[in-house]
Amino acid sequence: MWWGKGPIPFPDMPTEETSIGHVYHTQEPLHIADWSGDDHFLPLKQLLHSNRLNLGSLVRVPSTTAHRC
Repeated sequence: MWWGKGPIPFPDMPTEETSIGHVYHTQEPLHIADWSGDDHFLPLKQLLHSNRLNLGSLVRVPSTTAHRC
């Protein structure tokens, strides 16, 4: 994963524990208005925090159609 000036280490993590995996599996947009106060995706949140990456909000949208084409 790249952020800012270069890559950050991204360990093997089940897709269910990531916001991108959640959106891919549900095919629904995801909006988290306050990332710091949200309890979802804790392993991802810990990884970003350990690399001094603090998010304010998060928006993810599926990049595939409902038919996965």
